[in-house]
This record gives sequence, C-alpha cells and structure tokens, in this order.
Amino acid sequence: MVVEAHASSLTHIAGRLNIIVKYDGQKILAVLINSTRPKLLTRLLEGKRPEEAFNLIPLIFSLCGTAQTVAGAMAIESLRGVKVCKEVEIARSVLIYLETAKELCLRLSKDWLENAPLIDVYDVMTCYRSALSQLGFSLDLQTDTSNAQAEFNYAELLYSLEKLLLPLTSFCEKSTSVERGITPFSQLVDNLNAQFEGVELGPSAPALNLTAEYLEQKFESDDVAAVFCSRPTIETNGGSMCAETGVWARHADNKLILQAEAEGSHQLTLRFLALVYELASIPAKIREIINSETGRLGVTASEGLATVNTARGLLVHKVTLENVNGDERINKYHIIAPTEWNFHPEGSLISILQGVVVSRENLMPLLDKLILAIDPCVAYDIKIEE
Repeated sequence: MVVEAHASSLTHIAGRLNIIVKYDGQKILAVLINSTRPKLLTRLLEGKRPEEAFNLIPLIFSLCGTAQTVAGAMAIESLRGVKVCKEVEIARSVLIYLETAKELCLRLSKDWLENAPLIDVYDVMTCYRSALSQLGFSLDLQTDTSNAQAEFNYAELLYSLEKLLLPLTSFCEKSTSVERGITPFSQLVDNLNAQFEGVELGPSAPALNLTAEYLEQKFESDDVAAVFCSRPTIETNGGSMCAETGVWARHADNKLILQAEAEGSHQLTLRFLALVYELASIPAKIREIINSETGRLGVTASEGLATVNTARGLLVHKVTLENVNGDERINKYHIIAPTEWNFHPEGSLISILQGVVVSRENLMPLLDKLILAIDPCVAYDIKIEE
C-alpha cells in the first residue's frame, strides 16, 4: 500500500523532497529520502558581474530571501575587502532575526497550533515588512564609500515584537509544567505527550559545528565542493558523519528542554518546545545585537565565505571572482542550504525513525510532525510502502 501526503507548494525551481517510508504494520523498516532539488542552480550566477549575480539571489532563493541576500552580500564584500559599517551590520542582523520570527511564527501557527489565534502572525509579518522598508538599505552591496542611513527606532520595534511574542515568553519563563498551569501551549504539550506515549524515537544527528577552515578546505576543489554542497557531512577520524542544524541543534541543551525531558516529555514534544523557545528568545537576541560592538550575531565572513544562521539552520555562501578582460565576474558560486544537512539521506530523519515501533494510526501524524519540526525549506511528499 502506498499513502501519499503533500506539504506546502513552493516554486518548481526549488525542487522537493520525496520521502519513502517502508512499514510492516508495526515498525518502520527503512526511510529513504530522494531530493529533486537542483544541484547546479548556482551556475546561473557564474560568469555574471557580482552586482548582477547578487540581484538574482533573492529571485532564485525566495524562502529566507533576506538571509540569502545578506550571505551573498557578505561573501562578495569580503572578497572586495569592504569594511561594512556597524549600522549596516546591525540592520542586517535584525532583519535576519525578524525573518526568522516570521518564518517560525508561520510554522508554529499553521502546523502546530492549527491556526488558533494565539500568535498574531499577520502582525509579526507586518513588523518584519515595516522594518524591511526602513532597513532595506542594508541589503545593498556595500562599498567603502557607502554611508549609514538615518537612525532606526529599534526600541519601538522591540516593544512591538515583545508584545506580540508575550504568550511564548511567559510560557518559557516558567520552567516546570506545574508552574505553567493550563495554557494553550501546555495543553498542546500534554496532547503531544499523550498521542505519542510509548513511541520511542532514535537519536538525532549531532549538532552542526563548523569552522571557516573546514569549509575553506571543502571548497578548494570543484569536485569536492559539488559533493559537499549536495550531501554535506563532517569528516571524523573514523570516516564521516551527518549533522543537524537549526532550532533543535541550537536549543537541545536549553534549560526549558532539559526540564521537559526530565519530566518525561516525548522527543517530538521537546522539538516543539525548542521552536517555542527560539521564537520567544528573538527579542533578546535583537537587543544583544543593538548593544554589541560589531552588530553581528550568528553571521560570519572571511574571504569569499559567509555563514548566516537562519530560521532553518546554517546557510553557507562561498564565492570566487575572476578578471575577464578587465571586468570582474563570478567564477564559482556555492551555496549550502540547511535542508542539505537536515534531510541528508543518512541524516537525522533516518536515525530518528529507523526501527521505530508505531501504530498505523500514529504513523502519518508522527512523520508529518517530525518532518515539520526539522523543517525543510522545500515542499515534500511522504509515501508509506507496506
């Protein structure tokens, strides 16, 4: 028997994930991930002038477009030796966090809260768009002569965002289920625990921890880079291993998660709590950015290499330039999206589900919730084969 489930429809150019689950009526025997994500999409940027390629990035990569734009700008600017002013650094980081808030609020409201009016997603999106309209100057390629724009009222932004996310913040500030009492979020926690009681999941892949030196090594050869970008792994003394990036990797050892685990919460519930905590912590991260020395938090750049922490995990851009008859052109452009780590054919989804005993009734809800918790940046299908 084959059962199919279709998630959100994204643009055709992004491709999709085809997830096949082999099931014997009691246990998951195997999980296969086939990706139709185009492997050579960044070749559209090669051979073009940097400004032309840069302007194409948000058109090709519409999801998390702000993070993609910032990563592209940072990679090109670092090659040119441009020193970006602090005001631009702050604006970029704030916009990335607001984009993260928007993306995660949509995920939380639609897929976990079933559109219950606990978080005003429209107002969160309005908050992001308002900031984008005033801080959009920071998303341009900068030069050494770029001037900082007029000051932005970050205090007003923080006030609005904190007010919108207050239900999440209040929930996270209470460390135990007893302290939280009966709230819509605590009821969802209870429902998840009850629904999947006795369904023991396997271990996740370890949290991704990359250095610039490791990435640079992977981009030295075109052949190695092509494989690494499509199926990235971390080399170890005993071979290689997959890794997970994103909300869970960032917060698995958080006090809220550890307390819930100690109280016996299901692994899927813990991932839901990590999502809630990530959202609740965004205003504090923005405040830290505003008060920081550099204006950067969760973004790094070296020569031609930029990494940005997005809603779904670590995004990597690597660019090299060449001189063609006195004209600056893109030589190579590589991108590693979080989905390549998180939905690797041997990654977290496989290690978590392989051999899991689950009833037929709970199989599809388990698959859907887990995939949404790991959070792909493309549409996906689930096929159950018996």
